[in-house]
Amino acid sequence: MKNSYPLQDKKYLKAFGARVRALCKAARYSQEDFALEIGLDRTYMDSVERGSAIWPCLMCAQLPPV
Repeated sequence: MKNSYPLQDKKYLKAFGARVRALCKAARYSQEDFALEIGLDRTYMDSVERGSAIWPCLMCAQLPPV
């Protein structure tokens, strides 16, 4: 299923996903380990990192310290 986010939103989603990926890499988390740590499926985490899914706001409270 394709998302239908406005072009401007896609820009922010991609930037957010890139930042999440960079922080995970800096903390030496694999995508799978990080997803498990915060209770997401690895495939959803992949969508967030690629900017094709919206990060659930409530998940921010569950982020491990970096």
